[in-house]
Amino acid sequence: MIKIYKYAVVATIIMMTVVTKAQEKQPVGLSYSYYPLKENNDYIQQLQFKLLLPIAKSETSFLGTGIGFLQENIHSSPNNFTDQFYAIGIPFLYQYRFNNSKSIQLIGNVSINSTFKKVTFDDAVYVLGASYIHQYSKKLKLGYGVVYVRQFFGNQIVPLLNINYKPSDKWTISGRFPVHMQSIYAFNKKNQVGIEWRLLTNSFRLDDEVYEEAYIKNRNASLQFLYRFQLWKQSFLSMGLGYSNRLYEVYTEPSSNITLITFPLKDNIAPLEKFDNKGMFLEVGMNYILF
Repeated sequence: MIKIYKYAVVATIIMMTVVTKAQEKQPVGLSYSYYPLKENNDYIQQLQFKLLLPIAKSETSFLGTGIGFLQENIHSSPNNFTDQFYAIGIPFLYQYRFNNSKSIQLIGNVSINSTFKKVTFDDAVYVLGASYIHQYSKKLKLGYGVVYVRQFFGNQIVPLLNINYKPSDKWTISGRFPVHMQSIYAFNKKNQVGIEWRLLTNSFRLDDEVYEEAYIKNRNASLQFLYRFQLWKQSFLSMGLGYSNRLYEVYTEPSSNITLITFPLKDNIAPLEKFDNKGMFLEVGMNYILF
């Protein structure tokens, strides 16, 4: 097995992963997730930060960019796998409104995904996406789009249905189906409960002296129950408990394969090593939410 040496230096702040949690409804967010593994004292930890700020804004258009941070810390004794991965980059969001009910949206991101022992342009992951948004009524807004991601494992294509639906004043269903959805019910202004679904794929370059093209691929499907408490105005503290199915695969050569959402259309390269983790996880975070 490729032995991955532990790295403990992190640089500034990073990117927002546009295909997953990055939504203009939550321009500021900080979260910490903990996934206990089967062996004693083994775990997976994730720390994420995102920030999206307006650069230019008018009655018909919006342009924004920001920074964010993603750190993933893996400690798995049975697999001799202990390492930290980072994704650091800059996203952008552009939206143009034709009228009160119709608009288009463009998203993008360039990030460096690696252990950050040494950084090169070969460690970059690119994201481009577009969607058409239609406000059908006061309760329903839908967007139809697609996102392309150039990952280390090839070309990822994600068709998206952007959803913002309010069946009632207390109940909201929103997200980007099928990769990230939330259903939130507000008892009052301060207390909310909900369910969140995520279907994610990511990849990080490994700093391996034997295999220069080595990288790790991570696929994750999770479902969690949320509780939110209003701290002030539109800022919320959230706590979640859920179930996650995570798969990690180590590859030693690049691929031009096509992946639809998280499912490869052709497994033309066998992983050198892999391990999975199925179980409960905890998550806490703070978000500034636009309704």
